[in-house]
Amino acid sequence: MWNTSKRLTIVSLTGVLIVLSSVATVQAAIVVEPGWDLFTTVTPDTMFMGIPWEGVPLGPYNFGGPGIHDILGNDTIVKRLDQATVPDTPLPATDTIDIEIVALQLVSIVPFDPGPGLDFYYITLQTGTPSTGTMDIEFDDASGGTFDSDFTINFDIRKGALGGPIINSDNVQLLSSGNPWGRNPPPGALQIPGVNLNLNGLDPTGDFWPVGASGGPALIEHTNPVIPNPPHHVVTNPEPATLSLLLFGGIAALKRRR
Repeated sequence: MWNTSKRLTIVSLTGVLIVLSSVATVQAAIVVEPGWDLFTTVTPDTMFMGIPWEGVPLGPYNFGGPGIHDILGNDTIVKRLDQATVPDTPLPATDTIDIEIVALQLVSIVPFDPGPGLDFYYITLQTGTPSTGTMDIEFDDASGGTFDSDFTINFDIRKGALGGPIINSDNVQLLSSGNPWGRNPPPGALQIPGVNLNLNGLDPTGDFWPVGASGGPALIEHTNPVIPNPPHHVVTNPEPATLSLLLFGGIAALKRRR
């Protein structure tokens, strides 16, 4: 976003136009570049059907231009589709961008029978219906602020395996608000250039990292505005011994793009 104003003073001497002064004022912008946010579900999660679920690690993932990378224990990926941009003054200021949940893998912690028989069941994203939403990024200053999100997950329930038969399809809306973010990754976070690190190709001034209140790992809570299920939680860098995998998050608030 650029605000430009020009002032020109012109005089005529014997038919010759002379420009005496030209002043241009440009207002700088602060940005968050498009990129990917990687998350791990905190187990157990009972947002879906009241059944406890945990994440299934995604393993190697193709990010397109940035290439294929092993994303370790992460089970959820959110893609920020747009650049968030605000003027450098006045602050705080907020911009709203589109997001898409591009990967999600969950498995029931215990076998259960939703109709087709007792088994372990899996949750994956629907292939024909994107899981999209919006993220409101507030810039308290050039180094960070808070963010909200509002997104809908369109998911399939599969019997017995990630590629098993689909026994049901559904969707759930999840909201989150007041989550801190900054330019630096929390300790232990997986860092991939061009995916979540140095997104402008040079330095971290365009990066976006969900963080905890003291700069540590982010713990993000998602709630459903209609169904009073327990909240769903994800973290940005899991402790493998204590945290398992599940859905994505880090985002909420039903606000339209300005």
